[in-house]
Parts: sequence; structure tokens; C-alpha cells
Amino acid sequence: MRYLSLDVALRHTGWALWEEECLSDFGCIGIVECGCCDVSTGYALNASELTVSVRDLLRDVSGVNMEFPTGSLSSKACTTMYLAIGVVIGVIDSRNIPITGVYPREAKKRVLHDSMADKDDVMNWARAKYPHAAFPKFKKDFEHIADAILIRHAVLIGGKKSEFKLQRSI
Repeated sequence: MRYLSLDVALRHTGWALWEEECLSDFGCIGIVECGCCDVSTGYALNASELTVSVRDLLRDVSGVNMEFPTGSLSSKACTTMYLAIGVVIGVIDSRNIPITGVYPREAKKRVLHDSMADKDDVMNWARAKYPHAAFPKFKKDFEHIADAILIRHAVLIGGKKSEFKLQRSI
């Protein structure tokens, strides 16, 4: 079975594709601000690009693992984060693919045994776990890819405490 794990954001969405438990591909959907339009139009353009990119990644995928952030985010960060998550869930749900969500601290606790691990800890773990992977050198892209990898491992480890499945209600 093929799985997709996602660390969703409006500008940088990290993704990893898995064949069963084996990492087969990874990347970052990076949206570049063009500066040609107002903020609202920019959000809409970014959401559109994210829709197309995620749709393409969903080919032959049996399930999706996603991180659902909690905690203190600024108002702008909340707006863009949940816009991106809503867009991604809509695309996935349109394909009727099951989504398993995990909270960031729970994912870090399961995999790194430290719920307060920082971005560098997650990136160092991913490099050590997959030493032959050609991860990008650009930190902004790699930190999101590393989170996507961590999310899949957290789901594989299991423990239903902070994990949930999104299901259609209709």
C-alpha cells in the first residue's frame, strides 16, 4: 500500500511518499510570493497551487497522514495554516482517501521521545534515519520534509492518544 504524509502550510508543504513503511520519495511544495497582487489574492493563488500539487501526489495513495497543529500561533499564521489544511483536506476527501491526523507534540514524543523537540532535532533525526537520502540543503524546505517523515513514523508507532481519523459524515 502507498501512503502520503504531509506537513501542511500555505507556503511550504513538506511531503513524503511511502511504499508500506519504506520512504520512496519526498519533497516540498514551495509557493513563491510574486508581489504582484494583494494579500488575499496571494492566498487564493497559493491555495490553488497547493490544490493542484496535492492532487497530483494522491495518485494511487491508500491513506494520508497529516499533522494538525495546536498551540499558540499568531492570527496570520492561524489564518494561513488552516486555509492550507482546509484546502488539502478538501482535495483528499474528494478522492475519499482516509486521513490519519496526529498532533505535533505527540508525534515528537512517539518518535523522538521528547514532545518539546525543536526543528533541528527533527531534521537531525531524519538525516540519521535516512543517511543516503538526498535531502535539500535549504533548511526551510527540509524542515517540512523532515516533519512529514516524522508524522508517518508517529502513525506507524501508533498509540491512539492524540491520533484521529477524519471520516466523511455524508
